[in-house]
Amino acid sequence: MTWLAGCANTHGDLVVRPTPVGLSPAPMIAPPAEAWERANAYAASRAGAEVVLGLGDSMAPLYRNRTLLVIEKPRFETLEPGMTVVFSGETGAPVAHVLIRRVRGGWETGGVANDYRDRERVTPANFLGRVTQAIELTWPRAVPGSGWDEFRAPTETRPTANLIAGTP
Repeated sequence: MTWLAGCANTHGDLVVRPTPVGLSPAPMIAPPAEAWERANAYAASRAGAEVVLGLGDSMAPLYRNRTLLVIEKPRFETLEPGMTVVFSGETGAPVAHVLIRRVRGGWETGGVANDYRDRERVTPANFLGRVTQAIELTWPRAVPGSGWDEFRAPTETRPTANLIAGTP
């Protein structure tokens, strides 16, 4: 499982609205424990699939803060506009954003909520995968004094290993 970082840059070219998201999976909604179970079961049924937790609002309203994403790595040549992909951003942290258009040397991307396109291009060298399933976590009910943390139960064993961090 991997943590994913938010925006690939701070300022880039303005995005033509709306950002295409037609080939990105719509999120299901589930309580955290059920969401982790569903995401891990789906990933286990797909060779090479990985579950990651997205943080930040650069992909809202499609993927809100704390949405579980299952990523798979298809051939780079099969990518199309409107797919959400994960790539290594300028800082080396993983970023999940939407493919906008093919450009020389790769793909132009952007966050759905961002007013700009990313400076970083998605290339075969920094492409990590495509989002194939998304599950938005519902907030757990507070149980005072129980010590139960639904966001880390029952399947998250390495919480710092699987995060896509968000834009400030």
